[in-house]
Amino acid sequence: MDTIVSAIFTGEDGSLGYKRGDRYDLHIIAIQQPWVHGGAQIHIMRLDGSGMCPYRNIVTFLQNWDNIERSWIQARRYP
Repeated sequence: MDTIVSAIFTGEDGSLGYKRGDRYDLHIIAIQQPWVHGGAQIHIMRLDGSGMCPYRNIVTFLQNWDNIERSWIQARRYP
């Protein structure tokens, strides 16, 4: 399942180019075979395909993001 959200980054500045306090539109991708991806169950990335970041689960994602809202932007597929 792929989802597009808008969220505010609360992690450390510079982490994969994200800036603390800035809002980003993100593509969230559920990983069907987490053992292939080092145990990550979800990956996030900006809509332009940059800033790919694996998260072990939704809890670890929520530790770095706040004010998460469902976005109605049309998703484009990136490799």
